[in-house]
Amino acid sequence: MNKKLLNKYAERLKAAELKITPQRLEVLRLYDNSMLHPTADEVWRRLRRKFPSISKATVYNILEIFAERGIISTMDIGKEAHFDFDTSFHAHFICNRCGKIYDVKIDENLHFCLPEEHRVENIKIYFYGICKNCLDREKK
Repeated sequence: MNKKLLNKYAERLKAAELKITPQRLEVLRLYDNSMLHPTADEVWRRLRRKFPSISKATVYNILEIFAERGIISTMDIGKEAHFDFDTSFHAHFICNRCGKIYDVKIDENLHFCLPEEHRVENIKIYFYGICKNCLDREKK
């Protein structure tokens, strides 16, 4: 891992008041600036390439603490949680056929009519449909 990226990831962990470990750094390296939305098992399978003895429990713990500290967000879609390493404001499109998850840019000036004296702490917007790739396959 290049030194500049290593420092960037170390600073992120420090800012979240987390101990810097090779496994945590590798999770950030694997998914930083990624548009993937992996499950914990997918993260575990990729980490095993570099850390063959890493347990699923360790990976689940890393992802759980990252979510608690705001480094990633969780997406409850289908049977298992997916993790999003892009914590900026955006929505998601989930294909009903292939299950792929796409990021969707969204205007931050959404207007909702909430009851008075309520405070929104999180917004998750999911669009469900059929992605372009699946539609193209349908046409053939």
